[in-house]
Amino acid sequence: MRHPFRILESLLFSLLILECTVGTGSASAQTAGSEIVWLDDLASAGKQAQAEGKYVLIDFSSKGCSWCTKILADMQRDPKFPELRERVVFVRKDIEADSTLAREHGINTTPTLLLLTAQGVEIDRVPGVRRGDPTVRRLLDYMMNVGTLEACLEDLKSTPNDPELCMTIGEKFYYRSDYDSACHFYSLAVQHDLMNMNGVMERALFELGKAELEAKRYEEAVEHFTKLVTVMPRSALAEQSALYVPFVYDRAGDKSEAIEEYRKFIEEHPNSKKIDWVNKEIERLQKEL
Repeated sequence: MRHPFRILESLLFSLLILECTVGTGSASAQTAGSEIVWLDDLASAGKQAQAEGKYVLIDFSSKGCSWCTKILADMQRDPKFPELRERVVFVRKDIEADSTLAREHGINTTPTLLLLTAQGVEIDRVPGVRRGDPTVRRLLDYMMNVGTLEACLEDLKSTPNDPELCMTIGEKFYYRSDYDSACHFYSLAVQHDLMNMNGVMERALFELGKAELEAKRYEEAVEHFTKLVTVMPRSALAEQSALYVPFVYDRAGDKSEAIEEYRKFIEEHPNSKKIDWVNKEIERLQKEL
């Protein structure tokens, strides 16, 4: 069964501004030397990586995940993919069939590419698919400790008031399912961009709401989403935040309040592409009362 939060994220992902665009080339369009040999056993992959002086790259995916297929197709079309392929041992894991391993590594979205040393120590990860994000280059950079969580935390020592850096670190903790640390750094990002001069505050408030929701601190989640809608009503994230408010109440078990907030959403966003979905949610909640 799909996590309800993931269902909402999928809806927003599809109907609002997508983090990625569908490639124009076919999934089969690959560069020479782009074929992948997959292993299933992580222990065997670790031994092979040690023997060959390589890293281990785990692809955490899920059934029916079109983005999981897309990220691999995009990677295989990247001119630098053959270089990556020669430096890693590939392992594929399904987050449901291999749920224990996924929980151990804090996997909370698919696709997630997890880069490990041959000894099984995480270097960093690439969660999801993003527009203009060269996944292969990110992974190659990680091998040189460029852009990793460790490197970002070290950079923060010299630039502690950098809101973008705080956002990056917050995101890295979020996708490790370390929501307390994520909230800490997202809060710092808000503090360092209180006037939203860098366009960071609105994103930080939105991500704070999501992190608090995952941490089951529902009142705090509603507070952050509501603040974004109130303070920055013209933000591109305002409508999404308004939709999250009733969703949070639903997750918290307050179905009556969720219905009221969904109705409020319809009144304030009559032209939203999500109206049909919202009406269905209201019908479902009414039946559950």
